[in-house]
Amino acid sequence: MTTLYQEVLGSAYWYLTFDALGVPTEIWILPAQNVTPRREDGSPNIVDYYEYRVGAGVERFSSDHVIHFRYPDPRDPYNSGLSPLRACFEEVSLISDYAAFKQAKFQNRAIPDAIVSPDEVIGEEERDRLEEQWNRKFRKGGAGRILVGETGLKVQLLTQSMGDVAAMAEMGKTKEDVANAFHVPLAFLTTQTNLSNLQAAEHQHMTKAIGPRLQRRDEKLNEQLIPIYDPTRRLFLASEDPTPADPEQTWETLRINMEFGIVTINEARDAQGLPPVSWGDGQPATMQKNPAGQSPTGSG
Repeated sequence: MTTLYQEVLGSAYWYLTFDALGVPTEIWILPAQNVTPRREDGSPNIVDYYEYRVGAGVERFSSDHVIHFRYPDPRDPYNSGLSPLRACFEEVSLISDYAAFKQAKFQNRAIPDAIVSPDEVIGEEERDRLEEQWNRKFRKGGAGRILVGETGLKVQLLTQSMGDVAAMAEMGKTKEDVANAFHVPLAFLTTQTNLSNLQAAEHQHMTKAIGPRLQRRDEKLNEQLIPIYDPTRRLFLASEDPTPADPEQTWETLRINMEFGIVTINEARDAQGLPPVSWGDGQPATMQKNPAGQSPTGSG
């Protein structure tokens, strides 16, 4: 919910409750659309309290009890938050309007699929009889049947496009703009891709989207929440790097580290969760000689 509020509204709020010793006992996520940072007239503080509105009711929460997560907003760098959704709001509105237009066109198009024109003038009753006969014969499962006309008939099939090529192209551009706002690689949103592209897209997504978001969250908690438990600030939060590791690159790095004596074989085995071996604590054989081909003592 914290992430959802930030992505949609730009801000998220945690309300903390404390026990008698001043230790947080509960964390409540406040609906961000109902919270507004407030500052008293003439106050030197950036925020004095947070105003929480539900219907006609208004409640004040002290700034010491609220943790404010937000994305930076150039218009208000201290209190407001600018969400990715707001940044691409026009594109999202365009998608919504285009979908509504397509739905209305499908429902209200009022265009027949064919026009049957007799060669001679017929009356209203004969016209209705011919129309009923045509519909009864060809509707639903009647496709492919033949009709033998009693008189000369001219059949004109009507074909209409339910989509505009230019509009479809604009739709694709809009999707790209929305994906860019949320740092979502386009390879996730198309079938025209392969495994290599998906792996590169996942690496990009973790590096450019997930990693920075985790870092911002950790920094805010290290600023406001963790010092409550440890005033010395030795305690801190640090999320693991979400970027997927490249197995080939990992193995190559490990091999080089062992070859140049940076780690021993047992240290490399321990990193992979393997038990040590009796011969794994010594220096690798490749490092027993110096570049001149002599032993470290110079005896050759």
